[in-house]
Amino acid sequence: MGDAIKQRIIEKAGEMFPRFGFSKVTIDELSEELGISKKTIYRYFTSKDEIADAVYKWTVMSVKTRLQEIMQEPIDYLDRLYMLCEFIGQFLSRMHKTAQQDLIKHRPDLWEKIELYRKQEVFPIFENVLDEGIKLGIVRRDIQKDLTLLVMTSAVEGILTPEILIHKPFSAEDAFRSIIDIFFNGVLTDKARSYYRKRSSIKKKKGAIRK
Repeated sequence: MGDAIKQRIIEKAGEMFPRFGFSKVTIDELSEELGISKKTIYRYFTSKDEIADAVYKWTVMSVKTRLQEIMQEPIDYLDRLYMLCEFIGQFLSRMHKTAQQDLIKHRPDLWEKIELYRKQEVFPIFENVLDEGIKLGIVRRDIQKDLTLLVMTSAVEGILTPEILIHKPFSAEDAFRSIIDIFFNGVLTDKARSYYRKRSSIKKKKGAIRK
């Protein structure tokens, strides 16, 4: 029971910190969202900083697990690349810009850990998958992998924010999928791009029929 309550606290904080900012979320608000007392929270954590550290560790473990699942899926290369782009995009867009700036200001040590984890653990997997695509003749040989990754991550972090989307007629999901489509059309070889477009068209038609 105790472990379950502790995990609930971590997961709820993991939702609230990236949305509102580490310094903005109070223990009072966290306890109200959870429907438990502050005393209960302090039974498991001595401070909000300790909760933030636990959220980071939990997030890292969740990301590792999901990346392993994607890499072990019995699917073809294009589906794997798409799932990987989709997951990385979701991972990057979870933290709102204001929350990111708040974390840099109030917990710069934690932000450095997040940035280091991205660079050392998440992005290398993406680069390895691109290398695989080059060997298979699916990804263009002339792409600059680090620049390609920077373009995609910058697009995700720059567009998928409430400040931008609130003024646009499209949803976050629509924007997200468009970013991935643009990315695919840029990195794939002519033959692979043609195949990807045909397959995407078929999937869209099937989706329209289901609706």
